[in-house]
Amino acid sequence: MQIVFHFMNRRLWPLGARLALLTGTLLLAGCVGLTPTKQQTALQNWLLDVTDPRVIAADIDPVVLRMVEIDAPSALDTTAMAYIDQPNKLSFYRDNRWAAPPAEMIQQSLKTGFERQQWVKAVLLGSVRLDSDLIIACDLDRLEHHVISETQGAARLTISCDWVDTQSREVKARSVFQESKPLAENNAASFVAASQQLLEQITDQLIGQTLEVAQNLKHE
Repeated sequence: MQIVFHFMNRRLWPLGARLALLTGTLLLAGCVGLTPTKQQTALQNWLLDVTDPRVIAADIDPVVLRMVEIDAPSALDTTAMAYIDQPNKLSFYRDNRWAAPPAEMIQQSLKTGFERQQWVKAVLLGSVRLDSDLIIACDLDRLEHHVISETQGAARLTISCDWVDTQSREVKARSVFQESKPLAENNAASFVAASQQLLEQITDQLIGQTLEVAQNLKHE
């Protein structure tokens, strides 16, 4: 049986409210433990980090990007590492945590990916009051370890983004990047490894989509 758990989607909020929202709320919850394959003796902290992002050549005037802080539901705005093994019930690893809230690590990975592109002049974060050509507002909608059975599991990652023309404030594009990958084992190490691969895939897709939007900008 496939188990699905949906977080509140804040993409239904007005665009102005989303662009203004720069912080989330923390989830305060106790942790229960998914039994690891091997006995762990210490707390494990895990990173999400894209070390080799896709580089795309493009013959356009370099653009300045501004990334609004990635928004996330409360269950993802914490270092607790979650899994789902019952319908509509979110549980947490006892001995494993993210090194930082996933949205923060994903934002840093995206920033690094954009900075590698020759067609990107600069990447500004948050509410920096400097001129930019294009605003990117993303939500981390889902980062989940689904326990399908005792021996089967999957990692799922969903990031949705708007691209906004800074001058006109017009939404130029809107995309949802959704990827899933089976796990080798139902444990934290396999979940993190699969999540890392999913983030690399989505980062590459997001860079490509941003270039397409930038190529269509018409500023005087």
